[in-house]
Amino acid sequence: MEKERIYRENISRVIQNKKRDAVGIVDNRLNTNYLNAAPVQRVPVDAGLGGNWHIHKDHIKFSSNQSTRVDFRGRSVNVIFNDVSDLKVNYATLLQGNGQKMCWNDCMRYLRHQYGDGRFNTLKV
Repeated sequence: MEKERIYRENISRVIQNKKRDAVGIVDNRLNTNYLNAAPVQRVPVDAGLGGNWHIHKDHIKFSSNQSTRVDFRGRSVNVIFNDVSDLKVNYATLLQGNGQKMCWNDCMRYLRHQYGDGRFNTLKV
């Protein structure tokens, strides 16, 4: 029971940090992006990183690649699990780098926590 409480607190802290730590390449000294254009638009994500595997609101996808998108809204856990399993197989080349693996595993932890389904642990790389 105590371990579960600590786990939930840690997950909650990670989610809050992810929301606070925005996505974007920013030079904090100038508060501009490296191209010296307009400030980077920061989009909070629930898990992962915006330019990598991430969960944002009601979907998981890789960066801005719409072909990797799996929506959650209005779908059963079984359908979501099957579609995410297909992502892992069909987009294995996007799961090779350490950063990609870290973001993917972060997303799987988030899905396991959100849906209470341990099968998402089996999808970690």
